[in-house]
Parts: sequence; C-alpha cells; structure tokens
Amino acid sequence: MPLSIRHPSQASASRSAPQSGTRARRHRWLPVLAAALPAFLLAGFAGHASAAAAAKGGVIHVYEVGTASPDDTDVITGAFTDHGIAKPVVAHQLNRLVLSRGTFEVNIAALEKNVAPVSYNPATCSIVLTGKGPTALSHGTGAYAGIRGTITVTITEAGILPRLRSGACNQSPSATPVAVAAMIQGSGTVSFG
Repeated sequence: MPLSIRHPSQASASRSAPQSGTRARRHRWLPVLAAALPAFLLAGFAGHASAAAAAKGGVIHVYEVGTASPDDTDVITGAFTDHGIAKPVVAHQLNRLVLSRGTFEVNIAALEKNVAPVSYNPATCSIVLTGKGPTALSHGTGAYAGIRGTITVTITEAGILPRLRSGACNQSPSATPVAVAAMIQGSGTVSFG
C-alpha cells in the first residue's frame, strides 16, 4: 500500500478542532510511552542482533550499482539483509559477493548471454545494454554457508566507449570504457542446508 505524504499545511488544514478534553487524554499517555520506550528499544536491538547471527531462507531482493571499477556495491533485503561488494571471479561467468557476514558465489553466465545493446550512438560512442536472466547462488561462507537458490536479475548498463586515433569508437571487448554505470536488481528464493 503506498504511503500518503502530505505537506504540513495540508495536515493542519484538514484537522478538525480538538474536542474538549482531547488534549488532556492524548498527553495522559506520554509518561507511559516514555517509560516503555527504553525497554522496547532494548528488546528491538536484542532481536536484531540475534537475527543477524544466522541468515534465514526465503525471498531476497538484490540491488547492485556499478561503475568502471572492478567492484560493485550490493545491498540485499528480504529474508535477510546485508551489504558489501561483488568481485569478479571468472569474467562474465562468476562473481563473489563479499558481504559483512560472509560470502557466496553468483553464477552469472546465463544472465550474461541475455545482455544485449538496446542503443548505440557512433557519433558520441555511447551505448546502453540491458538483459534479464537467472543467476545461481552457491558456495557460501560464514552466515551464508550452504546457500542455494536462483535470483532472476535485470541489468541496465550505460557506457561511453573510448575513441581510436582515427576518431571511431573502440568497440573491442578489451577496451576500457571512458565511463560506465550499471544498475542491477533481482529477486528470488534462497535456502540453506
């Protein structure tokens, strides 16, 4: 359900005048809430700490942002949360996610086969590629020992190719791009065991 965000002036304009005694009833609970807040926060943080000890299976969502550097930044939400970087192990086939609570490998070979250019401008040497495909998770360490699952990933990459001395765009796979921005998002179910 989307959140409804209203400007403060809208909120006060739509508020009706308080009925007699409303203010007194509302403030009567403040001491109770103030007394309960420290216990609530401690219980919440204790629960968070124990949840961080072992990853749980279920649906996860992976968000990755990359540039021309070899390591991309990852955030995982859902059944467990973590963050870290993706490091290439075998180019266009296998990445390792190095997260704060462990690592696991991501087989990206099937995804890479589906990535194709959607636009290319030889006048500016700009290119945009997109793709969607499955990635298999395995070889976990730390909190991710025994991880298995498939994440369906969508990738969009935009880049600027370098120019050759002739002025033409260098389209060689070994050419280092002038700039790259990659946005990757995926979801899927993982299990441990």
